[in-house]
Amino acid sequence: MGKYAMVAYSKALPGREAEFNQWYDTVHYPEICAIPGVISGRRFESTPVGMGPDFAPYLAVYEIEVENPSDILVEMGKRQAAGQMTMTDSIDHSVTSLRFYAQHEIAGA
Repeated sequence: MGKYAMVAYSKALPGREAEFNQWYDTVHYPEICAIPGVISGRRFESTPVGMGPDFAPYLAVYEIEVENPSDILVEMGKRQAAGQMTMTDSIDHSVTSLRFYAQHEIAGA
């Protein structure tokens, strides 16, 4: 079984941050964590300290254990088609990004 991080970058539409965060925290996050293979998750909000452009103020990192990370995307699609995942119109889709990262073992650590 492979270990991965599923990383989601997101941004609310202007003036809709409270609505977006309410949806993410109480609807979307629990729906994602209910998918088989999703072990845990955490959300973060960007601070003004950093380097480079701050294109997405919100970050979610989910710990995944599956054979193939694309299985998570397939399951998300099935659940959305079955009405088991709820989207919001408060999200800025032009900024949203979802990536999977395989766990990298550090020699000697």
